[in-house]
Amino acid sequence: MKPYADTNFFTRIYLSLPESAQADRLAELAKSKEAPSLPITWLHRMELANAF
Repeated sequence: MKPYADTNFFTRIYLSLPESAQADRLAELAKSKEAPSLPITWLHRMELANAF
């Protein structure tokens, strides 16, 4: 199974929102274990721009 992160996860990494610290920890954990990159689709990009 491939990991998938929704737009809310990416938004919490870039902005200071509730649960941002938890999203940062999960991203760092994945990075430290050399997990595969999370896919970012065109829909992520559109939704993330809208969230900002």
